[in-house]
Amino acid sequence: MSLRTVALCALLAGAAPAEQLVFDSAEEWADWTRPFGLTQVDEQGRLQLVRFDKDINALRDAHLFAHETKERGESVVGGIWEVGSSAETAPLAIDGDPETLWQPDPESVAEDWFITIDLGRAVLAREIRLTFPDHEGARPLRQFTVLVNTGVRIVATRDVFLFRSVYRTTRPNDQTSIAIPLGFPANDSTLVVDPGLQVDPDQRDGYRVIQYISIMSEEQNIDGALAEIEVIAVGDNVAINTDRRGSFNDGFNATSTANLFDANLNTNNSISSGSGELGWKEGGVFFAVDLGAVFFVDEMFIYSMRPQEGTLGFGVGGTGPGHTILFSDGTRALGSGLPVVEAFDYTELLTHLNPGSDRLRYIRYLFKPRKMRYLFWHGISDSGWGQAKWGELMLFSPGYPAQVVLRSDFIDLGTADGRPRVINALSWDADLPPGARIQLRSRSGNALREVYAFYNKIGEEVTEEKWLSSPKVLRGAVDTSLVVGEDWDAWSNDYQSPSEPF
Repeated sequence: MSLRTVALCALLAGAAPAEQLVFDSAEEWADWTRPFGLTQVDEQGRLQLVRFDKDINALRDAHLFAHETKERGESVVGGIWEVGSSAETAPLAIDGDPETLWQPDPESVAEDWFITIDLGRAVLAREIRLTFPDHEGARPLRQFTVLVNTGVRIVATRDVFLFRSVYRTTRPNDQTSIAIPLGFPANDSTLVVDPGLQVDPDQRDGYRVIQYISIMSEEQNIDGALAEIEVIAVGDNVAINTDRRGSFNDGFNATSTANLFDANLNTNNSISSGSGELGWKEGGVFFAVDLGAVFFVDEMFIYSMRPQEGTLGFGVGGTGPGHTILFSDGTRALGSGLPVVEAFDYTELLTHLNPGSDRLRYIRYLFKPRKMRYLFWHGISDSGWGQAKWGELMLFSPGYPAQVVLRSDFIDLGTADGRPRVINALSWDADLPPGARIQLRSRSGNALREVYAFYNKIGEEVTEEKWLSSPKVLRGAVDTSLVVGEDWDAWSNDYQSPSEPF
């Protein structure tokens, strides 16, 4: 794991050896460019990497995820979605404390004895755990059903969902703890990519994508209550927020790739066939992804949409005739042979032939950890795809990111009094686990220059000439950015130790 930081310094001359420029608070780190969701600053101003885990309770951080709804707004956070009775105590069922509880009002109608939870994003889950109290005045719910939903709406303009049952009591319940294993009814497979990879049989199969969980009591026992709901998931999906820290490059027959990385099954990508004679490259059946940072990825999951799932029609295809997935950690190469903007050294992760003919729609790939920043996917051909719709491509990387790059904005040392400064040295203090390191580089100069980006009315970037020649009603915004001038030096080598001369 490495944390690479770079600093840009402007207006350097003169001398002021007693002065220091220190970054040790959230406000001082705020101006640095950081990959979204991978770093955090604690109350003491210490910059830290975010850790990702396996076997998580997806409800513990549901409130950190927001998603669009049709009736409640564009930024609804996870938590309690809906509750019939005793809404004021419903949050106690997901607060992580088994001593607090949600208890429906015994005077309320039977239809109101339900609670529905929103995980805030689509989650690859293994198990739902329910904890009930068992003391005077609060006993387990006796008869109930547990239902789940992937987050897919069945009405395009309303938040209406089709729930499917995953558990139902067959006799009065007196247990204080119930674990409900999850799994797809069919069409799923876990494939081990690396020969000899040791996989716990209990961890290999048994998973299901869910976003909403509803618990409906079918008996109004007067002291019935629920203490805690847990959703045990495969892990933190590091693919979420790729659109905010990375980028996508689509072939013309594999489009809307960003929709695979948003943890929202109401948005899909689209993979269609070409002429069938050009091959995947010329036929445009490919996409490339920059994750925005390097991760040690050891698991990937693909969710393919079913015909008529949600608001989709009959014509939706499956996972297709086969695909190849390649990856790179960002090591540059003279050429990759791939239709990408920048050349990196790519390695094949896997080739999966004919998942469609095997009727697979939900595919989980397990492999030894790979350092990944760039992914490249392509079909094995440009035919046989029909109109495939995939909903999600999830990635799992336990631990910290392998490498994160932070970059300062221009640091104008003459801002306070207009006097230029000289930097003598760079120092830092860090607590690093074994194998981790911080790499710092710097660059300095006096002159800055402005560059402009021109946009039309619909937000597309255009040339300055085209912008000037367009009618004013068709012109959009002009963005101004500061870049280094001609007198700036090259980036320094990595600093080897604190207080090394600048």
